[in-house]
Parts: sequence; C-alpha cells; structure tokens
Amino acid sequence: MSNPAAADESLMGSPVNEAGESPEVETPLVPEQLKLKADRQFYDSKRNITIAEGNVTARLGEAQIQADRIEFDTGFRTLFARGSVRLQRGNQFFQASVLRYNLVQNDGELDDVYGVIDLEGTPTTPQEAAKKPKVDPSSTEQTSQLSHAEPDSSMACTPFLPPVPDWHPQPWAVTAWGGQMIDAAFGDTFLFNGRMRPEAVMGVGLQKRIARAGPIALELEADLFSHVAKQQRGGEYNQDTPYADLPAQSFGEGVLGIGARLWVQPWLSFSLMEGVSYNTDQSLYEKTFRKNYSQLLNYLGFELEAAVSKDLSLVGRIHHRSGAFGTYGGVTEGSNAYLLGLRYRWGRDLPSFDVAVMPPPDGCPDPDRDQRINPTSLSERLESISLGDGGEPQQHVPLPKSTKAAEITPAEQQALRTAAIQTIDQRVSDIDLTGSFSIERRSGVPIRRLNSSVQDENRFGVVKVPQLKRLGSTKLLNGTISRWRIQANRIRITAKGWQSDRMGFSNDPFTPSQSRIDAEGVIAREQPNGDLLISARRNRLIIDERLPIPVTRRQLIEKEEEIENRWVLGIDNDDRGGLFVGRAIPPITIGNSTELALEPQVLVQRAFSDGGENLGDIFGLEAKLTSRVGGYRLNSEADISSFDGDSFL
Repeated sequence: MSNPAAADESLMGSPVNEAGESPEVETPLVPEQLKLKADRQFYDSKRNITIAEGNVTARLGEAQIQADRIEFDTGFRTLFARGSVRLQRGNQFFQASVLRYNLVQNDGELDDVYGVIDLEGTPTTPQEAAKKPKVDPSSTEQTSQLSHAEPDSSMACTPFLPPVPDWHPQPWAVTAWGGQMIDAAFGDTFLFNGRMRPEAVMGVGLQKRIARAGPIALELEADLFSHVAKQQRGGEYNQDTPYADLPAQSFGEGVLGIGARLWVQPWLSFSLMEGVSYNTDQSLYEKTFRKNYSQLLNYLGFELEAAVSKDLSLVGRIHHRSGAFGTYGGVTEGSNAYLLGLRYRWGRDLPSFDVAVMPPPDGCPDPDRDQRINPTSLSERLESISLGDGGEPQQHVPLPKSTKAAEITPAEQQALRTAAIQTIDQRVSDIDLTGSFSIERRSGVPIRRLNSSVQDENRFGVVKVPQLKRLGSTKLLNGTISRWRIQANRIRITAKGWQSDRMGFSNDPFTPSQSRIDAEGVIAREQPNGDLLISARRNRLIIDERLPIPVTRRQLIEKEEEIENRWVLGIDNDDRGGLFVGRAIPPITIGNSTELALEPQVLVQRAFSDGGENLGDIFGLEAKLTSRVGGYRLNSEADISSFDGDSFL
C-alpha cells in the first residue's frame, strides 16, 4: 500500500491562527484493507476528502477496482471513482464512467456500464486473477477484464454506429384501387388460372398501423368498392334457367379488417388481411355459381406492395370473398378479383418511450455525451448526493422529447451504418457451418451387371435428399454459452449481487450484435457455488435491432450454460408425412415422483399436401411419463401422428 503524498498548498490550505502560523492538518490514513495504489495521493483539507489519481487500484471486499481518479470522504465511508472505471467481481467484469460506493453498506452504483460475464473458469479473487490471465487477450471483450498482474489502462469500447434507420415511419395510408373480377377458384388465383369476368372494381381504402415490431406491423383497414358488372353468363344455381345470361348490375362493397404486414426489404412487403365484406346488393354471379350465398361474407386479402418513393407505393392484391368453410350461412366459396392500387403514406409515429439509452462509458468515444442528460427521480438524486458526486454539480433534468425528422434519408443513414460496421475489427475468423446439407445432380453411364440398380442409385443419387433422412427430430438451437456481454445505463451493486432497471445481454461475438436480450427489472443474485441467478420483469429477444420477441422471464446463468431451446424440427416420412415442427413443453410434475413431458407437433408437409381438409390430421403429439415406484423407474411413451378419428383409432 502506498502512503498518501503531501498535497500542494492550494489543497492543503487552512485558516491562519493569531500568531500567523498555519495549524497542522492531520492527514487521515488509508485503511489497510483498501490496498490503495496510485500515481498520486493527497488530502484536500477544504473538502475533507482523500484523492488518488493516475492508474488507481483498490480493493472493495472481494472486488477490485481501477480508475483514473478515486475520492474518499472523511473516515473512508464512501468513495467516488470516475474515468475509465473497471470493476472485477469473480468472473464478472464491468466498465463504467463513474462508481459511487458505500464502503459501510457494501453497495453502490455504476453508470454507463459495459461488461462481460465469463462462464469458462471458476470464480477468481483479485489475488488469483493477478497471478495469471484468465482469458486470451485477442478477444473483443478481454481488454475490459482486470485479470492481469499489472493494471490495464485500456478500455473495451463499443464502436459508435449510426442508429438503425426507420424506413417506414408513416402510420397512415390511403389507397386508390382498381381491378377486375375473375372466375377462378381461390387457390387458382395464385396461379393466374381462370378467365377475367366483365365486372370492374373501383374503390378507396384507408389504413392505420396500430402496432409494430421491427419489420412486422399490424394494421386496421377499411375499404369502399364499387362493382360494375356487364351482362355475363350465369351459373347453374338459384335461377329458373341454368346457365342463363345475367343482366348488367352495379352494387357497392364495404370491407373492414385487420392485417399483418412483413417488410422483407425496405421497399418490398407482403400483407395478409382478414375481415368481413358486405355487398349492398346480392351479387348475381355469387348467387348463380354458388349453391349458398350471402351478402355478408368473410374477407381475405393477399397483398404485395413495392415502394417507389418514401411516400408512394404500388400495390397488388388478391381480393377474396368466401364463407370461411361454411361459417357464413353454409357458404363455402364466393368471388375473387385482382386489384391494383396506388398508395400514399403519411404521418409519423410518436417517439417510443421503450427505447433505452445505453451510452458508452467515460473514456470511450461518445459524440453525444455533452448533450445527454439522464433523468432521475428525487430518491435517486438524494442517493447520488449521499454517495458523492465527485465535487461536481450533476444534471438531472431530462431532455425535451423531439419529433423532428432526420435530416438525412433512411438510405443514406443505412449506408453510413453499413460503412461504419465494415471498419470494425470483428476479431472473429474460421467460422464453419454446422448441420448443413448439399443438393447435387450427378450423371454417368450405369453399371451393367447383376444388382447394379442399388449401386446406380447410390452413385447418381435419388430424388430425395439423403442428408434430410439423417435430420430426424432435431432441436433448432443447441450448444453452450461461455460468455455474456452486458450493457446498461446504470447498475446498482450490492453485497449479494447487482440489479438494473434495464440491461442488454448478448453472447453474439460480432459487433453490432445480431441478437441480444433486452431485460427490464433485472436482479442478479450470486449463488454459493459462484453461479448467477438472474431474473427480470420482462425479457425480449431483439433480432438485428429490429424484431422483438418475448422470451422467458427467469434465467439461470451458470458455467458453460446450455442454450435452452424447446423448438424441434423433424422429418418423418413414415407416420407424419414429412416435415414437422414441435414445441417441447416444460415437464409437468405429478406428485413427488412422476413427471410428464409433452411435445405438441404441427405436421407442416402433410398440411400442404392434403390441403388442410382434415384439421385433426395435421397435428401430432409425443408424450413421455416417467415415474419411480420403490426402487424401479417406470417409463411410458406415446407417439401420436394424427388426431383424426379414423386414423387415431
């Protein structure tokens, strides 16, 4: 431990007594357990604080801290560290801008946190960490880890990247429609089979986006159409003379529904709309070509939209009216049309209050640091004062929300982001694909000898892909996680763990992360064996900074943590008709010694090949019942490949 150095006169200044002599200032001794080391140490008598500057290291119980500057109050009850703050607790490594810590209660706060939870080795104490490095220093996160014998002044900084552009900020849209009816059945409209009927459709539609999750959006839609039909040939039903010509007819149609839209490219999207359709008069075509008919029917719209500018787009839609398998008065089929439209989008969504700002720690590039002010509550301000603010006034007033549009286009912003990502040294190489298969075509001269057909089949290949036969029933995700990267605006350190209002987790080695977990209300508790039990009020998986997916609330992070995945992809040509998807439900405990595991399945290939005519035939189930009776273990399994009554029995 280094003894405090003498301070200069400005810091050590004190009132002069009547004799004109300066009273002697008693410099407090640094507690031995802190093991404080620094380039400079001195005592500020005006503020009654001990200051250590330059490559500062100290012990906080079982943790070790490094910083550019640390200030201790009188009695060494609290400390304030700032400038390239690095804190190690076992195999947990944190970087931050500042640390406010109460040495009596063993708790504090870290601001602008970026760190790593390393699960590869056993938890280490600062003394053990100083003996040898725990991690290969070539990895991206390793510059933040304090496992070297000498203090490491480097910081692992997240690169500054332009934000992901908002390609479609407009929530409102109006569409002018025009099209023509076709005599094809619903399925044939996708293949462009059938003949166009002499019935024109004109209309206008209004859309309002009500929810959005990355490239997926939910929309409400209302449409008004006008049908103008010329004389045409009729059908065999509901008229005195079958197939008699139908007179000219005009009527209106109103549609109300909800749709889901998927943007596969910034300029291209697909949409599926479900709702109801009401004709002001009975369509003579539907009346004579359908045994049952109704003015009110179910509506389906399949749509393709291509943007030609930021506000205008061209739209193509299949316009379908039907009875939804007899739901509407026994009607099974209605009518179909092809529609073309010109769509205009306008408006702008209000700023999302769900976006968390997680700035890089002090010591890393941050162009917006001076403009950023963190809003805090009154209790947080009082805690900030009690823990110490480093003698500098803190700004706690939030910035006003601004709805001003970006000055550059989304395409320009995406180009800047792409260029910035390409300059990042990912430090990741030699990536191999696992579980892949190849499709190839071979040709040659067959071997002309006995039993050569089997050899020819093996040599030249068959229609089915051999690799798919080996796929069987496979989990979509598997493997282990050995290191988590974390980032948070603020973390509260306690004696038994830490907690944060909002935190990001990722095990993606690439920067920026292609997938991360956005957690709210995070509480981490250290277990006696060194594991971390982390729970959160809400967890979401963020894919490519666009698509949020809710995930499990509770997560146990332990050594070489295995990825928990319950989705199963399989191929069973014998009983399930080919490709199927399953979901393993968490085991159900019955009593003290019995457990039931269920895996419901959707038989995807059978549903497409059979047309979905029998609903029970496209579902399956695997069940396993395990029980212990005395010293015996009893297993019972059920494999159900259909819930159709005839097939099931």
